Amino acid sequence: MVASILVPTDFSPTSDSALQYATQMALTLGARLYLMHVPGKTGEHFEANYPLGRFETATRERLSSFLTTEELEQLRPEYALRVGAPAEEIVRYADACDV
Repeated sequence: MVASILVPTDFSPTSDSALQYATQMALTLGARLYLMHVPGKTGEHFEANYPLGRFETATRERLSSFLTTEELEQLRPEYALRVGAPAEEIVRYADACDV
């Protein structure tokens, strides 16, 4: 049984395709959807320059382009933004969330 699906995204067309596939899987299986972006930038004021809210808004817009409002409410995705090496941060987040 699949209870959780983690979808790292870089907002590329390939990531958008993976996001569409993962959302349909989550809806079909009743799984929790985790959406994550790791831009790989570092810096003292990174959160001020790229806040979680901006990531969440951009991702919601993408989801809204192919999901109904009811499907979005059913999914209730969790959004995560991390700074660092993408591969390491994705694995760290997956471990922390037991995904």
